[in-house]
Order: sequence, then structure tokens, then C-alpha cells
Amino acid sequence: MMLKAARMPGRRYGDLLPPRHPKRTDLPDGLLDVPQVADYLRVSKTSVYKLIERQKIPAIRIGRLLRVRKDELDETLRAMGNDI
Repeated sequence: MMLKAARMPGRRYGDLLPPRHPKRTDLPDGLLDVPQVADYLRVSKTSVYKLIERQKIPAIRIGRLLRVRKDELDETLRAMGNDI
């Protein structure tokens, strides 16, 4: 006997799935990943990678992952003014 999934009027299967990119809150306090830095600065992830590569903002590498300390980012931004 084959069971059919219950249908809810006005809802699609995709509406029941969690968002593709949930807010990442599983990082230790004070550490941001690249998407979080991009959201914080309101720029693209590509721009964040370029800023890190050019050493305009400090980052640490943990294996293949890049992390930015929020307090160091804030201090760098204060010191730079609008010189990004």
C-alpha cells in the first residue's frame, strides 16, 4: 500500500524546508565567517575575500576556513575611516 503525503492547501513542499542559508550562530563569540562579514559591512562576499587578500582587514585561517575577529575588524575600520 502506497501512502500519499498529506497536502496542505496553499503550501508547497519548498515552504516546509528550512532556509538554504540560515543565520550562522554556531561560531565562537567574536568570530565571523566571510558571509557574516559581508552582511556586517553590507558588501559582497567577493569584496570581503579581496579585502582579506589585500590585507585591508585582518583574518585568520583555520584549515581552509577564513575567520575574522569582530573586535579587530571594528578597530581596523575605525583606523581606516573610509579608506577601504
